[in-house]
Amino acid sequence: MDMTPKYFAAIKFLAATGLGIALFSAPLSLQAAISQQPLSLTEGVSPNLLVTLDDSGSMAWAYAPDGINTSANLGSRAWRSNAFNSMYYDPNTTYRLPKQVRMVNGEVVVSDYPTPSFTSAPQNGYSSNSTKTNLSSKFRAQGSGTSFITTCGTGVFPAGVCSNGEAPAHYFQYNVSATCPQRNPSNNNNCYTYNQVGTAQQTNFAIWYAFYRTRNLATRSAANLAFYTLPENVRLTWGALNTCSIGAGSTSSSGTCSNNTIKRFSEQHRVNFFNWLSALPQSGGTPLHDAIKRAGDFLQNNTKAYKDDDGSEYSCRASYHILMTDGMWNGRPSGNINHDGSLDYPYKDDQTNTLADWAYHYWATDLRSNLANKVAPYLPDGADSKDPRYDPANWQHMVNFTVGLGLTNSLQLSTAPTWGGSTFTNHSELMNMATNGKRWPAVGNDDPDNVYDLWHTAINSRGEFFSADSPDSLVAAFADILSRISGRTSSAASPAINSGMQDDGTGGLVSYAYQTSYSSNDSWAGDIKGYLKAKTYNAVTGLFDVTTTEEWSARDNLDSRVGNRNIMIASHTGGTLGDADGLTEFSWSHAAMPAPQVRLLITCGRILTMATR
Repeated sequence: MDMTPKYFAAIKFLAATGLGIALFSAPLSLQAAISQQPLSLTEGVSPNLLVTLDDSGSMAWAYAPDGINTSANLGSRAWRSNAFNSMYYDPNTTYRLPKQVRMVNGEVVVSDYPTPSFTSAPQNGYSSNSTKTNLSSKFRAQGSGTSFITTCGTGVFPAGVCSNGEAPAHYFQYNVSATCPQRNPSNNNNCYTYNQVGTAQQTNFAIWYAFYRTRNLATRSAANLAFYTLPENVRLTWGALNTCSIGAGSTSSSGTCSNNTIKRFSEQHRVNFFNWLSALPQSGGTPLHDAIKRAGDFLQNNTKAYKDDDGSEYSCRASYHILMTDGMWNGRPSGNINHDGSLDYPYKDDQTNTLADWAYHYWATDLRSNLANKVAPYLPDGADSKDPRYDPANWQHMVNFTVGLGLTNSLQLSTAPTWGGSTFTNHSELMNMATNGKRWPAVGNDDPDNVYDLWHTAINSRGEFFSADSPDSLVAAFADILSRISGRTSSAASPAINSGMQDDGTGGLVSYAYQTSYSSNDSWAGDIKGYLKAKTYNAVTGLFDVTTTEEWSARDNLDSRVGNRNIMIASHTGGTLGDADGLTEFSWSHAAMPAPQVRLLITCGRILTMATR
């Protein structure tokens, strides 16, 4: 097993959080008593992660964006091309099987869902009772709503291929030309070429059909693949727009939550989440305001929000809300609140009662006034606290990461901020909205411009917005969000998120742990070790054997080196991370006192610091 990337990632992080703190946290008084013990790296407090997924009726649809649902398009080649209908099969994407997460004999077991058969593929891969389809000859594209197209259209298929909408599994390749533009693809049949799914693609097509064909299926699979590696020490609760409230604990009036009380993402609680996800409903409206308010109110009022299971309450606990939707909110509550009206751009808008208003409210409000303000701000060196890329708040608050599915085509208003593919691609434009004339557009129930409100919501709560147009980009969006949260937690405090749980390919789990240690009888020499924890199925006992193996030791690796070595610390040039890897070579100019007063001794792979008068 190649541990090199993990090894250097751990060294870089621990160097920044360990040596960096020691050297840059405060000037050292010459009169202060010098501690004879090293500063310890304390275990971080697990963050709160609240997840809200869209379970509205439009999630059952197998097309995106919404506007392409016309009778002309349904009867065209374009409907069966990923270039035009981003939910349709993409031959350039490898669709991954989601994971089954089960509890077996007291152990969490992870395995792939069964690979669907090309000649008997389920319409819903998460249901063992789902209708099966022979994709080799009886494939029908899904049309408007949940129905399947039962006609062949005019001039769509080669002669003799289609009958009553049934044909061998296929897709149409879009051919860019002078009359077939790359941006905003045409629905002209002449722009598309018919392709029957060949033998090499049959399994991939079957996986798409069973697990990614609709918005609902794609959301389940994307969240499944992102969250199954989420570390156990994160505290998680979940909910849906219509059928399950954040932190309800058991059930809601409309459906099961699979016991979603907030707690560490381990053991049965981990299994509960995946059970809920595998059965996510698809009916009802899109009341995003209520979802934001439920999440914020949970953090403000629920007694478990900042308490661990042992009753310990932590004022430094960070809280993040992931809100995923396929579109245009509706069901806006009555009222004329305008929480962001008096702010500067890009936070303010000219409207009342927007999602962004409520997002700012739950960011700016101290959600637990009875707790000390000890949440670690996310402010890298030199960061401006007014910049929405950073989070200066030290009070208990909620940061929103929002995801829009199939909405990018709606982000084209010339008078609105320019969407460039990510939240802050056009950062300068956002920061100069006061003078450049760009404004957040008017929004309302079922308005296509509501996608801008999702973007604005992320900015007003110091989070990020992700626009995903296809199943594979949705998978990437969820993964990116969890990576961003991990990065914020790690850079703001001691590590609270360490390694994730990974499938070892046999139904077991492996995880990595990094341990720092000191030896009091060896002049406080230190070491960093990497461990691999594995659960291996024992066919004799029917149980899982747990083994922990030391993979590497920084001390031993340094001992084995010959010649000179470099000492690296967090880069601090000009208030920014000047080096590409965020590290720079240590020199005496970095220390808080002249070289004679600080001695850095390197012996046998141990790093020792000594201060003298």
